[in-house]
Amino acid sequence: MALYREWRPLTFDQVVEQEHIVGPLKQAVISGDIAHAYLFTGTRGTGKTTMAKILARAVNCLQPQAGNPCNTCEICRGILDGTLLDVAEIDAASNNSVDNIRQITEEIVFLPTKAKYKVYIIDEVHMLSSGAFNALLKTLEEPPAHVIFILATTEPQRIPATILSRCQRFDFRRITLGGLSRRLRQIAQQEQIKIDDDAVHEIALLADGAMRDAISLLDQAKTSFPEGATGADILSMTGQVSRSFLAELAEHLCQGEAMAVLQQVDQLLAQGQDMVRFAHNLAAFYRDLLVCAVVRDSRKPSETTLTELVHANSEDLARMQTVAARYRQEDLIRYIRQLAELLSDLRWSTNPRTLLELSLLKLMAPTAAEPAGVQLSAAAAAGAAGSRNQPVTANPSSAAALQREATAPAPPDRTDGLAGAVAAAVLETDPGPVPIAELKPAAANARPLTEHLPPLPQPGPQAGVASAAAPGSASAAPAPAAAPLSPDLAREAAQRAKEGQDRWPEILERLRQQDMFSYLFARRAQVEAEADLLVLYFAKQEKANYNVFTTSRGQEPLLRAVRETLGHPLRLAFRVREQAGPRPDSERSETEAGLAWLNRLTQAAQALGIPVDRSEAEPEEEQKS
Repeated sequence: MALYREWRPLTFDQVVEQEHIVGPLKQAVISGDIAHAYLFTGTRGTGKTTMAKILARAVNCLQPQAGNPCNTCEICRGILDGTLLDVAEIDAASNNSVDNIRQITEEIVFLPTKAKYKVYIIDEVHMLSSGAFNALLKTLEEPPAHVIFILATTEPQRIPATILSRCQRFDFRRITLGGLSRRLRQIAQQEQIKIDDDAVHEIALLADGAMRDAISLLDQAKTSFPEGATGADILSMTGQVSRSFLAELAEHLCQGEAMAVLQQVDQLLAQGQDMVRFAHNLAAFYRDLLVCAVVRDSRKPSETTLTELVHANSEDLARMQTVAARYRQEDLIRYIRQLAELLSDLRWSTNPRTLLELSLLKLMAPTAAEPAGVQLSAAAAAGAAGSRNQPVTANPSSAAALQREATAPAPPDRTDGLAGAVAAAVLETDPGPVPIAELKPAAANARPLTEHLPPLPQPGPQAGVASAAAPGSASAAPAPAAAPLSPDLAREAAQRAKEGQDRWPEILERLRQQDMFSYLFARRAQVEAEADLLVLYFAKQEKANYNVFTTSRGQEPLLRAVRETLGHPLRLAFRVREQAGPRPDSERSETEAGLAWLNRLTQAAQALGIPVDRSEAEPEEEQKS
């Protein structure tokens, strides 16, 4: 027999930590004031079905003892053996139809054969169908005096309110860590199971308040480790990761040691660990670190409070306090949030290892308050904070690499993608110019780009340009200022921008043929050539159209249409201004056609005697005139 069945409580007094339920039920048995329906709710393994069986024996016992069943009389033995037909246990998950409940309603009209009460224990009652609930409701409204219903469920919110209102409800609580540990030690002593305190503690933690789960794990440990089980053995048996492993990983993440993090992930896979379970354990570990940090920063830190909120032995708790000292509270909160997102994504991922590695590396990425592309370890960040206002010295090798990359021709098929990446990185929040450069292979007779390559910019705020990175993510790098061009090149660039303004209708037509989405928003812009830029102005009330071109989705088709129409790339900028300029001829013709159609519609409506209000339908220009 399984250990949890052998150690199932037989009386109310043997139930662990459910005094708020045991007391009222015992008093009801003693006084004889028995309700016709009870509802037992709570998480799994907390004793709902066990309590229902004890109550069924207690109300029918021939020799009750202070509200407890004697478990020796004929009635108690018949219920324990399952031979007494007056007590029936029904699984609603497999007997959830109207016919099953109708069978019960037909049986309850008959008196019990031997016992005083007919008791129906319906487990997982929330699984009943809607029709079955309706059939049960009729019985609960007018129950016979000799029938008792005991409903057990883990999801009381799924039970109709009409059923709930006719039952006495008792909510079972999760069993505390101390209660589980004491019961496990008692069972281990009685069954002569060799197990140390760390193993008992780990089993109690894994049980998560469920006594049945705890005893089942103890039974498994008894079989797996006959010579004695330790805490490490329990973790190995259940496929869990030790806290020392998690603490080591947290230190690597804090210090920005990416290679060490990847090696630990590889070690997890070699051990056959489940990625979802590991992510869950890591999130729980960071929760414990956050509690340690909160207690540390509180005005009245208390070791008692910490041990109550963080369930770990003294060695692991000391290690967690050391690791938590390396983190700020806001960093721990950010880690927990991103790990929660990782848990959701892992359940649907076909490549969990890659997703886990990327997420862990993302945790080490700089926050929005730090420059993008610069990853600082905890120690380096402290040093950087003191010199934040000091100029940054560029790495000569990095500068050389940038110049080599600039002089190398880019593949034509990746031009738009690179331009979109640049556009996505630098966006505009306040009205102002936002130049977006498009990369293109240099012509054969063109001078090398390195002649015009500006020096590496010093980090600092740039007027009119702001990062569009989401809160909590890495901020976008500020766009470097454009390099000063020679007079000849500046004149040529201005001519190209003027050509783009003159041929804007052709660009729009090509854009309409290639990408209707971008066309519908670009057609609302007023185009002006300013120096070497072709600027698209949007009216303030049309900010939504402007927002489309702050993403690569709107920019890439427009850049492609400009290049294909003019035969060369062109630098674009997008701005918002208070008043829109004069509308283009194409839009004027569309407006005039719309007004003519509106006039004809108004005349037809008036001929039929239908009043027409044109205040909402007329364009702004007509209303102002």
